[in-house]
Amino acid sequence: MSLQVPLAQPGPREAVGVSSHHKFRFPSLPSFFALGDSFSAGIGANCGWIKDEFDEKGDCLKCKGSYPYQIIEVADTSDAFSDNMEVYHLGCTGASMNDVINTGWNNRTSQIDLMKPKAGEGEWGTLSIGGNDVGFANIVANCIMFDRPSCDADMNFTETLISDPRLVGQFTTTYWKVLDTALYHDFRLIVTSYSQFFNAETAICDNRYIFYGRYLTREFRTRVNKMVADLNLLIQIAVSIVELQLVLGGSRKGIFFEDWDSLFTGHRFCEEPPLDWPDAWFFTINGVDILPNNTNHTNNTAVPQWAGPPWGETPVNLTSFASSCNGENPGNLTSQMLCTWARNLGEGREPDGDFSTVVYPWWITKTLHPKSVAHRALSKVIYQKWINGDYF
Repeated sequence: MSLQVPLAQPGPREAVGVSSHHKFRFPSLPSFFALGDSFSAGIGANCGWIKDEFDEKGDCLKCKGSYPYQIIEVADTSDAFSDNMEVYHLGCTGASMNDVINTGWNNRTSQIDLMKPKAGEGEWGTLSIGGNDVGFANIVANCIMFDRPSCDADMNFTETLISDPRLVGQFTTTYWKVLDTALYHDFRLIVTSYSQFFNAETAICDNRYIFYGRYLTREFRTRVNKMVADLNLLIQIAVSIVELQLVLGGSRKGIFFEDWDSLFTGHRFCEEPPLDWPDAWFFTINGVDILPNNTNHTNNTAVPQWAGPPWGETPVNLTSFASSCNGENPGNLTSQMLCTWARNLGEGREPDGDFSTVVYPWWITKTLHPKSVAHRALSKVIYQKWINGDYF
């Protein structure tokens, strides 16, 4: 893809409040911030749902299997662990770049404002953001999970958003907001990519679909994968721009792109047999989590998705829900998908798979998000690069 890249104006090079002589001491791993969307929050990954000072109601659906929490677990088993190490997890399912830097959805405090009181305590940060800004949730809801009439328009719209050169400027602005908020002069920001869902080369999925979704032809899989790959490229370009601005401005802060997508090779949907849906590193509605110590979902390390629901979430009886629900609710895609599911059942159309008619909404919300094993793979890469000094 070709694009003209606007250079965002760099912010102040040096923040006040922390000595510019601060140095990292290896192999110590300092406390850090985790910002971003559901790929940071880790919905579905080894939940327990986490409430904390940044999310007192648990609305963000953060799970202990997310990669920020697993970074601490990895460090805990190594010589680099520090008893004082903390993660200030500001990430939130559903977040866009606007939610990071401005007042968020449902009038939620921006992640930058949540970061400010701790700005002198976190010495580095991670960020996973951008997927909701280009409508990936609509592709999942209206194409992959359900083959709705809006699918083609949704894909066209996402491709248009990704090809808009202004998107790079939005990324660079977001990165600068995080960097300028951090008080440590040596602060490091690690920005992650997204992950392609499918092996698009195999023929075994051409006549298969997920749930009520569109047939997973090679053409469809290739097109969806390309959207993810193109967004990842823009993220990488934006990181490079900010990296150059930091260098030219004489800043000691740093920014790095981390390729999460490559870690999914061999673990996507539509891999060659004997691999099947449950072996993929992405959730399905009735799938199980895969813990990092063993990737075989059939053994005792598998975690069923029927672990307790998020705080305050109640089950939905699809049989009775069909008569009262809103089938066109783009502001709440989980509710819209539940309604479409309920009405399909009412019309005698069964999904691909064996499902109860009483379900929790989060079973749908977590679909096509990374499992615990995928978060562990990323956490190990980040930890190892930190210890090796690759981020310096």
